[in-house]
Amino acid sequence: MATTRLQERMGQKGVLLASLDLSEIAAQVTQAQSAYQKSLRDLNRVEKLFADSVATLEQKQNALTALNVAEAQLEIAQYNQKHAQIFAPSDGVILKRFVEKNELVAAGTPIFYFAPKSQNWLLRIGVSDRELLQLQIGDTAEVYFDSYPDIIFPAVISELARGADTMTGTFEVELTLGKTSFHLLSGFVGRARIFPSRLHKVSLIPIESLIEADGNVGYVFGWDGKSQNINKIPVKIYAILDEFIAVSHGLEGIEHVISKGSSYITDRSAITVIN
Repeated sequence: MATTRLQERMGQKGVLLASLDLSEIAAQVTQAQSAYQKSLRDLNRVEKLFADSVATLEQKQNALTALNVAEAQLEIAQYNQKHAQIFAPSDGVILKRFVEKNELVAAGTPIFYFAPKSQNWLLRIGVSDRELLQLQIGDTAEVYFDSYPDIIFPAVISELARGADTMTGTFEVELTLGKTSFHLLSGFVGRARIFPSRLHKVSLIPIESLIEADGNVGYVFGWDGKSQNINKIPVKIYAILDEFIAVSHGLEGIEHVISKGSSYITDRSAITVIN
């Protein structure tokens, strides 16, 4: 189970939500447009003079450079004007407003907490790196909320993080819930049970069977059920549980492992089977 906060996927699209004071920005655009037009006229005049051998090549190049600079300044002014207003990216609702009218804000300051209108909800959870490797987009899940303790909300994995969260070290997984008639709100805390489609076949052995370990490589004493000796076998540890160890490789063909008395056994110790 993983616990996290639900974010709602719910103005009209294109409606103006907020705007900076455009007086100064509009003046900058007008100034940049005038400078660009002047540079364009200067270049045309110098090119004609250069064709008549009146202007030098250097003068022509300087006029072209001035035009390029004016064009870049115009693009900057138009970019600032374009991003001085915030429009609703889709139909939705503003969940929270962070600033008030005529308030001075710095670049990068959040203005709204906007939730788009949709039939689906999202639940974001954190998983470990080992768990992430088992998951893929499209895997199914079940989501539970304390507000509806007896209801199971089906969901699927819609996005997997490409990097770990710097604060928690976990990897974010995005679950998209199916359509539901139940009333959910942004900020609900949910728990998720994910069913990976990438299954790993493992063998569970008692944790007491492990005699040595280095990282994910361990050693156990095993018997194949036929030979007269017990062998020290390297195994690959997939996971360590409360009382068991999940082994992904190394126990192929091994019927039994020694879980007690390992300190009295060495590699190739003889074994006697008593019926």
